[in-house]
Amino acid sequence: MQIQSILAGDFLQGALTMLMFALGTLPVLIAISFSSKIFTKSSWKDLFFKVSGFLVLFFAIYNLYGALVANGIIEPII
Repeated sequence: MQIQSILAGDFLQGALTMLMFALGTLPVLIAISFSSKIFTKSSWKDLFFKVSGFLVLFFAIYNLYGALVANGIIEPII
């Protein structure tokens, strides 16, 4: 997202891109925050944190892959 904002070439366009990204991710981050409070007090705590860690790693790799494909550095797998 930062690369796309920088490449926008205009301060306002880049700022709006980052604002939309922030607003788009806000609901998910709020849901994760509240669910972590609930699950840390239950017997599901260990499973919740393992699944959360896996999802963070998965989405990091997925986003990195998408950025590499979008910039033409690698070919798409699918």
